[in-house]
Amino acid sequence: MVAVNTSKVDNMTERDRDIDALRTEFHAYRDQNNRVINAFRTEVNERFNGVDKRLTSVETRLTSLETKVDNGFAEMYRGFAEMDRRFAEVDRGFAEIRGRLDGTAAGMAQIAASIDILIARDNERRDNERRDNERRGED
Repeated sequence: MVAVNTSKVDNMTERDRDIDALRTEFHAYRDQNNRVINAFRTEVNERFNGVDKRLTSVETRLTSLETKVDNGFAEMYRGFAEMDRRFAEVDRGFAEIRGRLDGTAAGMAQIAASIDILIARDNERRDNERRDNERRGED
């Protein structure tokens, strides 16, 4: 009979079992880490998707606000243009009124000059009549 060193075989078997156990633990640990990492990845992706949606919403609101501001300024500029047009009409109206008032003033000055002439003639006529009456009275 051949003597077999069973302690060496037992050691190999025990070592193989330990390696298999470590391998099993390692695979379990790796699988667990993969699950955790995948779950984390999914959560991060969902959060980023949520942030992307919120940013898209903010961009949409900002674009809308920008459009409203642009439209508001455009309306304001149109209003200013209309106001300028109306002020020009008012200026023309004032110029027309100024011309009429100047014409009226010139006419009134002419009337006043004519009245002054008439008053002067009337005074001269009265003075002449008084002098004539005084001369007749002397005669």
